[in-house]
Amino acid sequence: MSLFFTAVDDAVVKALNARKAYYSSEDRSAGNKAEQAHTWLFKKMAFVTASAKTQTGKTANLATPTRGGLGRINASGKSSGGLYTGAGKRNKQGDSNAVRFLPKPHIVSFKIYNDGDMGSIKKCELAFSVYSLSDIDLMAPFFAIGGDLGVRYGWNQAGAAGGQPGGFQGQIYNFSYSVNSSGGFDCISYGMGKGINILSVNADAPKDAKGESTTDEEFADVINHSNNVIQKIKNDCIILADTVVDSYDATLGIGTVKYETDWGNPEDREEDSEGESGDPETQYYVSLGRICNLLNELVLETAGDAFKNIKFICETGVSNGNFCIANFFASTNPGEVIFPGRAKYGDEKEFTFGEIDTPAYNSTIVDHSFCMFNVNWLEKEFAKLGKTTVKGQKSADATISALLKSLFDCVFVNSAGFHKLTTILDPADKTGNRILIVDGTYVDKTIEPYEITAVTQNSICRSVSLQSKVPNEMAMVAMVSANSAAGNQSGNTFAAVEAGDAAKKGKEVSATQNAANETRDAMIAIGSSGLSDANIKSAQTALKSLILNVYKDANGGPSTIIPIDFSCVLDGIEGFIFGNTITCNYLPSSYKQVSPKGCFTIMKVEHNISGNDWTTSISTVFRLVP
Repeated sequence: MSLFFTAVDDAVVKALNARKAYYSSEDRSAGNKAEQAHTWLFKKMAFVTASAKTQTGKTANLATPTRGGLGRINASGKSSGGLYTGAGKRNKQGDSNAVRFLPKPHIVSFKIYNDGDMGSIKKCELAFSVYSLSDIDLMAPFFAIGGDLGVRYGWNQAGAAGGQPGGFQGQIYNFSYSVNSSGGFDCISYGMGKGINILSVNADAPKDAKGESTTDEEFADVINHSNNVIQKIKNDCIILADTVVDSYDATLGIGTVKYETDWGNPEDREEDSEGESGDPETQYYVSLGRICNLLNELVLETAGDAFKNIKFICETGVSNGNFCIANFFASTNPGEVIFPGRAKYGDEKEFTFGEIDTPAYNSTIVDHSFCMFNVNWLEKEFAKLGKTTVKGQKSADATISALLKSLFDCVFVNSAGFHKLTTILDPADKTGNRILIVDGTYVDKTIEPYEITAVTQNSICRSVSLQSKVPNEMAMVAMVSANSAAGNQSGNTFAAVEAGDAAKKGKEVSATQNAANETRDAMIAIGSSGLSDANIKSAQTALKSLILNVYKDANGGPSTIIPIDFSCVLDGIEGFIFGNTITCNYLPSSYKQVSPKGCFTIMKVEHNISGNDWTTSISTVFRLVP
């Protein structure tokens, strides 16, 4: 599976298909089918319930009003249900003990949405009203920073089209309240999912003169033990010191490679008295999966209750990626990272990590948990975690997020942009404790996008936005190509640019073959003269060109299809998640062709509930299915 290209959940599909049937049907007569349509169209009512709990255990609850009027009077003279409290028997006018009819604290509106890169942060805003000082004291748990916040929402009386109820579980990170015209208070509690906090936690919180942390106390010691991770890795390398070269230990996640005499950074070579290169040096590599496991074991589990349940997940099935079909595809800097499978440098210098449990070299899928990082390079990256600013505050590179970004950037740059790793909260995990390592470019071509009906008779959309936008880069290429003789002859702006460049360089062979030759030469240079900056940069440039040309030829030439923006607002529906793949029945025909086929990946989902009504807003990005 790919978290950036997933099928819509069956429960969501079932509810939306029921809505399509109700909207398109003109049958409003008596009978079960008509009654179901009436239930969805006229009887449905949105609800929200919320609870808050302080770190000391104090709790409070809120809900939207579910009954009108004063509510019912029980045997003891108290009201139940309804919007008001104190609906007992009224005393005589002027009596100081006369009962006041005060609305009880209740939810006014609720908003839940995804925020941040890749929609990885789940946030909510709970707005409620309080009408007395005594009641605002009772609602104090909703103003407790760091307290637990739980919310449940959905449809009442909605039938099969209502779908499943939704929920939020997180911590209160901010709040506000202000006096309103009735003498009460308008309040908002802001909640955020727990798991994502770990990515911005200080790696090595500095101390003041008294030995106390100068940063947030809760986050101060989260990864103070980060040095234990790299030290553990180095100790594992020592264990494998006498292991056969070109091997991999699945338990420790450590691989070894003995560079040939003329391979490696020339600055690091030891020469004998005659100026000859020294003996080959064994280089150690550790897998990304092992790094994440050690962060879990030695860092998060020692961080206290706030983070001990949070886990980084980097494993087969989660961290899958597309296999590059280009010849000579290998890391452009083996001094930093080696990709799963075989890394080949020219005709003679190549190595592989033996019989490791990864897909075969000719597979269409690779497992990024087996990306192997050079331990010497990795140690330098871990050293950055302890840095602080002059004022003794957090530095930008003193976080787990900075460490992971460094690793991901290393993979991205040295794969010429083919592999793009990132972190995302597990959409299937409601606790927010599982942080997945995924490849944003991976596509599972077996997924069939769900079609959102818009504008037509069976439309399920309250509003739709569909706009085509030509990116600046595409517009510039088209303009330049249109004015060239080659462009006028070919009729394909992208091919025209490539043909023009080839003609200028006097090359008679294909662009793909040229790129392959250049990549081979660059890899041979690394193998023969070392990991110099010039060789690495040359390899990166050549590999990027090779990838672009190979995939252009494999897909029958580049596509000139213009990206399109699509967003919509639906009657509230729970179950859409980041990465779901959808399409729309109102797309132009050019976007529905067999190859390439356009679709949309959901990036953000926002729910708004107010006045017993619930809407769901969906934002997407356009993509082509290979």
